[in-house]
Amino acid sequence: MKKIAIIIILLLSTIGQAQEQSHIKTIIYKTETATSVADPSVSQAIQNFSYFDKLGRPIQHRAYMQSNTGKDIVTHIEYDASGRQSKGFLPYVSTSATKQYDANAATESLSFYASPTMARTGNPDFEATGNPYSEKQFETSPFGRVAKQASPGSKWILPSTPADSDHTVRMEYLTNSTADQIKVYKAVAGTPSGGYYPATLTQDGFYTEGTLYKYLMKDENWTSGNDNTVQEYKNKKGQVILKRKYGTSTVNGIHTESWHDTYYVYDQFGNLTFVLPPMSDGSGSTADLEGLCYQYRYDGRNRLVEKKEPGKTWEFIIYDNLDRPIATGPAFSPFSNSVEPNNIGWLFSKYDVYGRVAYTGWMQARVTSGNRNTLQMARDTQIANLNENKTATDSNVNGVTFRYSNQTWPTGPACHILSVNYYDDYDFPGAPTSFPNIEGQPVFYNLSVKPKGLPTGSWIRVIETTTATAGELAYILYDYKARAIRTWSSNYLGGYTQQDAKFDFSGKTLYTVLEHKRTASSSAISIREDFTYSDQDRLLTHTHKIGSRATELLTMNSYDELGQLISKRTGGTDLTGGSPLQKIDYSYTVRGWLKEINKVASLTQPGEPADLFAFKIVYDNPQATQAQFNGNISETYWRTANDNILRRHAYQFDSMGRLTSTSYHKPESVSAPNSYKESQEYDKNGNIRKLERYGEFDDVVTAMMIDDLEYAYEPNSNRISKVTDYTGKPAGFMDDGDGFNDNADDYSYDINGNIKSDQNKLIEKIIYNHLNQPLKIYFNWGAATGATIEYTYNALGEKLKKTVTEVPRPVKVIEYLDGFDYVNGILEAIATTEGYVKYSAAGGSRPATFNYVYNYTDHLGNIRLSYTMNPATQQVAIMEENNYYSLGLSHKNYNMTKRMYDREIGGLIEFCPACPIPYVYNYKFNGQEFQEEFNLNLFDMPSRDYDPAIGRWTGIDPVVHYERSPYNGHDNNPAYWSDPSGADVYNYGWGFEANGDEAKDIYKFINALLSGNSAQLKIKKAKIHDFTISINLPEVEVYGNSAGLSWGTFGAQYIMQDWVYRKSGLYEYHFKELREKRWDDFQTSMDLIGVLDPTGIVDGLNAIGYLARGQNTNAMIAAVGIVPYIGDLGKLTKYTKSSLKMGQEMHKAYKVAEEAAGLGIKEFREIPGIRPDFVDMVNRTIYELKPFNPRAMKAGEKQLAKYKAAFEAAYPGTIWKTVLDTY
Repeated sequence: MKKIAIIIILLLSTIGQAQEQSHIKTIIYKTETATSVADPSVSQAIQNFSYFDKLGRPIQHRAYMQSNTGKDIVTHIEYDASGRQSKGFLPYVSTSATKQYDANAATESLSFYASPTMARTGNPDFEATGNPYSEKQFETSPFGRVAKQASPGSKWILPSTPADSDHTVRMEYLTNSTADQIKVYKAVAGTPSGGYYPATLTQDGFYTEGTLYKYLMKDENWTSGNDNTVQEYKNKKGQVILKRKYGTSTVNGIHTESWHDTYYVYDQFGNLTFVLPPMSDGSGSTADLEGLCYQYRYDGRNRLVEKKEPGKTWEFIIYDNLDRPIATGPAFSPFSNSVEPNNIGWLFSKYDVYGRVAYTGWMQARVTSGNRNTLQMARDTQIANLNENKTATDSNVNGVTFRYSNQTWPTGPACHILSVNYYDDYDFPGAPTSFPNIEGQPVFYNLSVKPKGLPTGSWIRVIETTTATAGELAYILYDYKARAIRTWSSNYLGGYTQQDAKFDFSGKTLYTVLEHKRTASSSAISIREDFTYSDQDRLLTHTHKIGSRATELLTMNSYDELGQLISKRTGGTDLTGGSPLQKIDYSYTVRGWLKEINKVASLTQPGEPADLFAFKIVYDNPQATQAQFNGNISETYWRTANDNILRRHAYQFDSMGRLTSTSYHKPESVSAPNSYKESQEYDKNGNIRKLERYGEFDDVVTAMMIDDLEYAYEPNSNRISKVTDYTGKPAGFMDDGDGFNDNADDYSYDINGNIKSDQNKLIEKIIYNHLNQPLKIYFNWGAATGATIEYTYNALGEKLKKTVTEVPRPVKVIEYLDGFDYVNGILEAIATTEGYVKYSAAGGSRPATFNYVYNYTDHLGNIRLSYTMNPATQQVAIMEENNYYSLGLSHKNYNMTKRMYDREIGGLIEFCPACPIPYVYNYKFNGQEFQEEFNLNLFDMPSRDYDPAIGRWTGIDPVVHYERSPYNGHDNNPAYWSDPSGADVYNYGWGFEANGDEAKDIYKFINALLSGNSAQLKIKKAKIHDFTISINLPEVEVYGNSAGLSWGTFGAQYIMQDWVYRKSGLYEYHFKELREKRWDDFQTSMDLIGVLDPTGIVDGLNAIGYLARGQNTNAMIAAVGIVPYIGDLGKLTKYTKSSLKMGQEMHKAYKVAEEAAGLGIKEFREIPGIRPDFVDMVNRTIYELKPFNPRAMKAGEKQLAKYKAAFEAAYPGTIWKTVLDTY
């Protein structure tokens, strides 16, 4: 066997070997062929070439004919004298398509970026630079750790001589000193009591010098001192003890410069037990623990069973005997007819034999620590009936029928089913019984060919009362590649939405056909959307057709040679793009950050329709504020066709990246000082303490302060109790008092930290559901008015209906059905990827009309300007313009005219700003719906509402940021972050962020994993954004780069080659080899951040990535890392696994250890007499790669013990691990 293996290895090593250069050629076919094609065209297959040097290291990647005009895209790779990849080059476009190794790639790369031409780049706004690469500077020690990280672009270049004036990210690796004054906190888990180990927090002096590892990271804005610096202290177990930042905050009413410390405290078992945020100042007092700190309790199996987050009551978790979470509480009732005290209970999940969630529900019950313990003890002794089984007949629980048994806890009359999931077959109530061909594609799985392992259907309850059992039934039909070619779902009114998809051989969506009915008796609406692609699989056109009406061009995209989207044409029925409503141009920095949408200098460009909107983002070269080099935005400019005036926002930040001031200017004309200015001060947790806002006037001399707000908080808490406006003006924030004589609190809260009354908005009471979404809002407008807003959701929290009641006015009901909005039963709008379609019903002699409205959005997803073709004049017209304060309020008194379609005149009519409009497509800031009824003035965001007047959530953010208040909006930087869902993922370098509706689904996915459940990402309708290529359905959008401006697409149901990627400013996603490599880079970077990010959200998103590629073991590792209480030691284990690709790929690391460059040293020889195969210097772990057989592993144990002793002798005071400790 050994000889055979050697022969095979030798044969494999000759593949692609040539006299010129060793290489591997990869072909991914995109079309079916009857026979193999020796040299396929670019339309037939994706070809890539990876070239290697004599050491087997990749030195060049070449994507054959993948530029926009069919030339090769080349990425140069080089190594320093120590074999480390110190530079990461951006790809360049070759002058030809030759498939040949380019020996001058380094020179070509530099030339391409230094002197870009239209002929080479295909982009008139391509940004030149002399250093088209990122670069690492390593410390001069055996550890070889990164000391500086530079990015592409002349402003970020790594200087040849040491300097403090450069804009690199700096890392320092130290130990603590006495001057650091790091407090020693201890959490000792005592004798078990009440089903958990009670831990007592004590403070025992300070850490002595040299007992903690100290990591310093200075971002690209750093100049001197402690500003723009993060300090992280770890103990010898790798646990984060302290994260420290330096800045200015309001402390006891005084603006004070100080450290902002977040302490992490672990019990003797390594469990994260307490987290002390900055505002607690490390006091650990009882009041601070209850109001400001995070507390976690564990049972004898080391399971998290109780937790306390700031602003909320204690929460409890119950597990079954397989350690799967089966119930969490206290959870509010989902149902509108539950009243106190019977509105509290447990949310539960039941599993099938494969560990998948079969169904979920809510059980009314008392939820206390003692009650949890009693229930848990019963579960710990239960060894039978741990799973639910699929049944041939229906079960019934309180009127809900489903095709599973009902034998696991809980059972009984207090249980109410919320959702049911079906897998593996189509044997469930309402499942399809016929399987016709769909768009010419046979349905592969049916009643006889079972779709084993695939989700086939679901039932999701529509939440009304405990006796109402309406729900949304859904099913999925697949082709032979397990691609969803039909998704069908019913709605609670009796209608349905069905979407069919036609795929090509490689998995690209060619077209979709959607059919929608509001009720069973309604007329069906049919929508067909078609997609065309370039030979490089980039989306070219996206059209939209309603019924038999004319086809509308939603987008026609153009790309530069590297694949960046540089323009799109939108609107009109000219499918050639010759006469669009708008041509929108995009330009980027060399780092891939969005720089400009159209040209703010002029709205008129030769040969193009006049632009209606232009927008510019400035980072490092502002005119009126301080430059930002870390991805923060220093200025934005905009101009619209309404008045053709150039306007500007200039931003100022503190040293911790919190936005402190936004000023407004008109650079080409005169504006009054402070017009539309907004500024705020924060406490140590980022809670706003003071806010000043100007507005109402946009003239030369007048600037009126409309808000002078002072925030008061409950003692030892992030919960706001009162806001006082000393201006007394109703604009902006509307105070219920006069600013001087009103001492009563404005706000009260429920047990989950949600605002339940607001005196300023005359809100008497808010009732919330099991997901902490408002069910009903009661306004104190007098008993006669009965002013209420009532919401209807499904069990997943998707809003289905809003009912507005005010006597004696007619009740207004808005229904949200799969992207179709109805008002009082009449269709009003249909969502599209570029805006919406406004429907006008037939009347008199005029037929029904569908008019397309398009949106201009900025980098945050804010809808800035909506436009349409006026059917009466056949001219492009602006429907509405909105410009925002940073915190989300709209500027008033300029460009406020609104227009709407009028059936009688067959065109647009104009409304004054104060005029009521029958229906408003009221999506604005962050693309979210603004609710103005009864002056509610909140943005309805997926996981909690947002108040733009005070810049805070109305409930607790679902994702934990230990160093910040859970009520902070947009992480205190709304110029940078768009955060509608509360779910976010980011890092300091080339990070990624998920947000919006997509992040809402990611958040649900992560929550399911947190609960130990299986989970499926489900989005009913695909979205194709400005910076996204069309991909298969369903999808999850993840966008990245440190400014969060470049989009890429990742999914959890398809393998990598089924997806089409767009080039970001950093990486090229065109062919499988680089897709895999770049995806690995993405996941590795997220694993690294997972080590530093105790929230666990990064690991949650990473689990999606691993699942998408079939790497289930790594997915489970990432999922385990999600649990915030597992401690960083567990994450460090996973981090090494990701870096070295353990398991079957572990031995590959020995040969291609450069993939782990910067993490360690291959064949370590620094200590005489030993030579371990690989040493991870960062985590102090020694690897000896032995064959996986008993004799070799026994020898390896002895050898590793010898190595460990040698390292600890050579590096006194350090503790080393071996591969056996880690795995």
